[in-house]
Parts: sequence; structure tokens; C-alpha cells
Amino acid sequence: MKSIKNCTNILLFCLFTLVMVCCHEEEEFAKFLAPVWQVDNSAYSVSMTAVVKLPPELAVYAQDDDQLAAFSGDVCHGIGVKIDDLYYVAIQGATDEDATIWFSYYSARSQHLYTTDNLFPFEADGIFGTVDSPETLKLVVVKE
Repeated sequence: MKSIKNCTNILLFCLFTLVMVCCHEEEEFAKFLAPVWQVDNSAYSVSMTAVVKLPPELAVYAQDDDQLAAFSGDVCHGIGVKIDDLYYVAIQGATDEDATIWFSYYSARSQHLYTTDNLFPFEADGIFGTVDSPETLKLVVVKE
């Protein structure tokens, strides 16, 4: 009798576990077409440099056709060039501009778009990260 009761309990536990696993929904994130980011170089007279890298959880899936760009508000100020595992970004601006820079990253593999918070003020001839000490971006997936 104890054996039947134990088997019943094990069967119920397995059934419960199966139902919970099957009913668990993964969070779905919006998928995007590859962006076409452009910088209007004629609007800017000075620049600063950023050397950044992706966080490890994204870097392992990075592909050559991924994209990274620097923005202020909704205006693109620089497009990253990937060399090895680093992105080099010439961020354009004006000397009298009061811009705060943030980054957007597009993963071609997942078709997800990621962004950072506002990171730093634009500064003519400024530097954000170096080859020896690149800044690791704290990226968050865009949900919609």
C-alpha cells in the first residue's frame, strides 16, 4: 500500500512539474529590422572618441553585421566601427552643444535592439574609454 502511495505521489509531483514548465512563458522582446543610422557630419564641427565593448552576455553572440551607434536625444552622433571585440566611435558635436550621449546596439542574430542610459556629456576632444581600458556598456533590451 505504501508503495502505491509513494508511486502516486511521485507521479503527481512529475505531472505538476511538467505542467509548470510547459506553462512558463518566456518573455518575448520586440524584433527590429536592421537600423539605418546616419550622422549629419556637416552639422558638427568637433568630435570626441569612445572605445567601448559589449557586456559578456552579448559579446559571446556578437556578429560582424551587428551595429552600434551613439546618440543624443534621438539624433545619431556617431556610428561604431568594430575591430576585434571593441567598438570605436567618433562622436560628432558642436562646441556650444549641451548633449548627453547614450548608445544603441542592434544584434543581427536576435534582431533585438539594446540601449544604455544617458552616459556622459559631449565634450569636444573628449575620450570615453581607451583601447587599454574600454568602457563596458550596460545595455538593456528594448521591449517594444
